[in-house]
Amino acid sequence: MKIHVEFLGFLKLRRIAEDPVVEMPEGSTIKDLYAQLGMADSHQGMQAFINKDAAWEASRLKDGDEVTIISIVSGG
Repeated sequence: MKIHVEFLGFLKLRRIAEDPVVEMPEGSTIKDLYAQLGMADSHQGMQAFINKDAAWEASRLKDGDEVTIISIVSGG
């Protein structure tokens, strides 16, 4: 299934994924997406949204979902 991924904040600057569309197997979760993007150990302090709704590691993905990943940590 195809998942559209968008990064916001400093994650956008890091260019984690060149292609905004990621191919994932059926039944994948946000945690699986982090792993696919090479973020399995570095996603602390980040929040994912599926179709603009807050998502958690166990949230299941569906074909065509739009996932936004943002950093919830900022400096002052």
